[in-house]
Amino acid sequence: MLVCPNLQRLRAGEAVDWEVYRERCPEHLDELRRSLPALKELIRLEGSPPH
Repeated sequence: MLVCPNLQRLRAGEAVDWEVYRERCPEHLDELRRSLPALKELIRLEGSPPH
């Protein structure tokens, strides 16, 4: 999965290292950047108590 290299960083509230993606999969870089807000929301919801 393309998100894995930075998933722990995101969970810790740290910035994404876009250079990792630029080197490994430049063809997906724009899509990953557009997905970042949704990914952050999913991570936020992970820590939310169930309703």
